[in-house]
Amino acid sequence: MYNYAKAFGCEVGYYDIRNIKGVNTISFGSPEELFNWSDILSIHIPSNPENKNFINREMLAHSK
Repeated sequence: MYNYAKAFGCEVGYYDIRNIKGVNTISFGSPEELFNWSDILSIHIPSNPENKNFINREMLAHSK
């Protein structure tokens, strides 16, 4: 996804619970901060009980 976004001249930001640092990207401290900043989102998380309902009304309220 990074390469596609960069090919269109987009800035790339991310949130990672493991604090993995990306190269040439903007790191956010919370998913809410990322949602506030983003114009386009691509979400890559495992489908498991811990992540169930990760995207909910409250999270979407932080989007543009």
